[in-house]
Amino acid sequence: MSTAAASSACSATEVAAQPVGRGCVRCLVGHTARRFGRRRERRRVGRTGRRRPVFRESTGPSGRCRGFPSRGGRREKLWLSYLECTPGHPEASKTSMTWHEKLCLSSLVDLRQLRCFVAVAEELHFGHAAQRLHIAQPAVSQTISQIEHELGVVLLERSNRRVALTPAGTLFLEESRAVLARMEQAVQSMSHFRDVGLGHLTIGVVAALPPLLLPRLVSRARAALGDIAISVRPLPGDTDVATMFEADPMLDLVLVRGVVVSGRWIGSRVVSREPLGVAVHHAHPLARGEAVRPEQLTGENLATFARAADPQTYDAMFAALADAGYGGAGELQEAHPGAVDASLRLVAAGDAVSFKLASEVRAFGNPDVVWRALDGVGFEVVTSAAWLRSRIVGPKAAVLALLPRPRH
Repeated sequence: MSTAAASSACSATEVAAQPVGRGCVRCLVGHTARRFGRRRERRRVGRTGRRRPVFRESTGPSGRCRGFPSRGGRREKLWLSYLECTPGHPEASKTSMTWHEKLCLSSLVDLRQLRCFVAVAEELHFGHAAQRLHIAQPAVSQTISQIEHELGVVLLERSNRRVALTPAGTLFLEESRAVLARMEQAVQSMSHFRDVGLGHLTIGVVAALPPLLLPRLVSRARAALGDIAISVRPLPGDTDVATMFEADPMLDLVLVRGVVVSGRWIGSRVVSREPLGVAVHHAHPLARGEAVRPEQLTGENLATFARAADPQTYDAMFAALADAGYGGAGELQEAHPGAVDASLRLVAAGDAVSFKLASEVRAFGNPDVVWRALDGVGFEVVTSAAWLRSRIVGPKAAVLALLPRPRH
């Protein structure tokens, strides 16, 4: 290390000016550097009782800062890692991690300490927390002190009569619970592999799907995945994808209406896009043309699915129809979104019209029912597949290549 680099790196002003890291109760950068500095300073107290400064701008004959930690020690390695993570320093190119991230990774706060803190924070009594954890009370007190020492903040206010959380302790309790919950989820994921293994694929589906999507996917999966067993489970259409996976830990992949946003834990892909049209009886006057204007359907009896079953699709569909000139139905008959045949039977009897996909009318297979496009309505029914990245691994990952892709 050059003299200039050592001199600038050992500046106490620069150490104290490090920015506070995001997402922490308190940034450990300046705190740790100053803590090591105080230890070094105390060891350098001479017989006269005078304290000599640790971090200095000047350098010694060897070119090293006088306050630099001794060679080969833990403090020298920690300080060098700080230099590696300092933007603009010659050593910074050796690593892409920040100093704050490195300190967090090397923190001594482990899951055992987090469980101890959560127990004390929930019980607000060291004795009760010790009974809950089946350990001695002094060990609980020592663990809390260690955590506070590592974080550099006070988490609990203690007195002879009561124990209370500080604002930092309240925040740290929420973060600790989140870490423990994530760890529990990881353990459950591994138990899923242990109990069921990679030889079972569970697909969840909502009722309102294109009729041929699921049968074709299951057929292709069984042919391609060999010995992997495949099961299908019904899901409510008014629940978000994350809740579906949380409610059923055995789910691997789901097929739902709408676009699903991919995230860290969940992957997604649009598998179908179909324009909305109208199903009418073949003798209906509107069946004579190739397309139907929405205002021509105003006042017609309508058979559709109930809003409670899929509020998002229901509202978006009727909003698009209203914008295109649709004035409402004469008599509205609502049914479960999976009861496609029920609404199309009413159309076949000439009692109603129904907003449907072309694939649904083709799958119904009744020549008395015809499908016509809606002129001026740009609404498309989107179907997406979503999966947990932690579960679609190994042989089961081949199912992702079997998912269909929309034509446009």
